[in-house]
Amino acid sequence: ADEYSAEAGTIVPRVGNAQSVDEITAVLHEEFVRWFGNDTAGPRQAYEAPARQIWPAVLEFRQGGQTRSHG
Repeated sequence: ADEYSAEAGTIVPRVGNAQSVDEITAVLHEEFVRWFGNDTAGPRQAYEAPARQIWPAVLEFRQGGQTRSHG
């Protein structure tokens, strides 16, 4: 079992529903605060770069899902 599967299980569904990089940044920060506390999570700004990396994957996943449903 993955050490962080519980945490990922709360983050992935929320990220999948996000409508922007800003929403993903907020989700990541909120979940890290929830799981690890404010001190460990750090500032919201620290999650902007990962959110920018995640956003294209979310869009690709959504597009891929639509493509598969037509194929």
